[in-house]
Amino acid sequence: MAGFGEQKKKKKSALQGNTQKAGEVLHKMAVDHHMDGDLVNAERVYRTAIETGYLHSAIFSNLGVICKNSERKEQAISLYKKAIEVSPNNPDAYTNLGNLYKDLGQLDQALAVTLKSLEIKSDDPTAHMNLGGIYKDLGHLDRALASMIKSLELKPDNPIAHMNLGRIYKDLGQLDQALASTIKSLELKPDNPYALMNLGGIYKDLAQWGPALTYLREAAKSEKIKEEASIELAFCLYSIGRYRDGVKVLGEIHSKTTDNFLLSLYLCLNKKLEFIRCANYLIGKRWLNPQGVAAIDHANILYNLRLDNGMDGTSMDSLFVQAINEQEFSDVLVQEILIRLSSGSLQLRNQGHLANGSQTFGNILDLPE
Repeated sequence: MAGFGEQKKKKKSALQGNTQKAGEVLHKMAVDHHMDGDLVNAERVYRTAIETGYLHSAIFSNLGVICKNSERKEQAISLYKKAIEVSPNNPDAYTNLGNLYKDLGQLDQALAVTLKSLEIKSDDPTAHMNLGGIYKDLGHLDRALASMIKSLELKPDNPIAHMNLGRIYKDLGQLDQALASTIKSLELKPDNPYALMNLGGIYKDLAQWGPALTYLREAAKSEKIKEEASIELAFCLYSIGRYRDGVKVLGEIHSKTTDNFLLSLYLCLNKKLEFIRCANYLIGKRWLNPQGVAAIDHANILYNLRLDNGMDGTSMDSLFVQAINEQEFSDVLVQEILIRLSSGSLQLRNQGHLANGSQTFGNILDLPE
């Protein structure tokens, strides 16, 4: 009986060894498909490896990436969690899960798992970059800045981190630093349409209209961000009074946001017939957004019309007014804000529509202080 038991152990060990070898072969095959961009076969072979009993954290992580990129995000979450279950100290699995939570807007979960990733591997530049993005979305701009700078200390040649750093500087109103970081990103990756759009937006806020238009037109050539970049380009043209050019830009795209913007441009051009036609289309589609509602209210007065803005009353009637008491907004706080404004740490925005004074970049009340 003792001999039989020993033989059974050897047979089980041999089977496990065969499973391990088969799994390793399948894993390598799947990775090859994945690297070649053949995601259908990559997913098929990854799943075959799992079915054989080969449970490797990287397989679940890689499958999670495929599912995420094909918009199967709930599956991706389950796979990343499985990767963590198989290998609790795998920092990449936590980083991937945190990035997905961020994309889904679940920022508290994203923050928790990304911090866990950095507990395991404190020198991971990708995790620090992701953490900066999460802090930015949470409105903690000082922490976002520190995390993004740390990421770049660890990996100075990362164009995405430089671009994201530029976005944080832009949100902080530090436009010169935003400009430098975004230009550095494009030096490392010249064909990134997102960085081109960001650069155009920074030049717009600096009222440097020539380069703003150049970079926004270049960004709008990308199908990935054509609508977003075109809206930014149209707004730039609107800001300098080139309304007809703005109409041409938006006329190439058909969406709720662009069509509402067109209403404003038609109003500026005093194109009553085009305005009415566009407004009726938006009303029929129930596509009106706040910009479109405001344009209709204005046109109803200007042209003596009765276009339905979809609201009970005018846009002014829908404003919510709440008094701020002395405790919420004390004289001490006012003085602190005035000191911050006069310190020069926030750059001014050149605003062509202002008749008097100047405007800070962004909303001073958004600052953590």
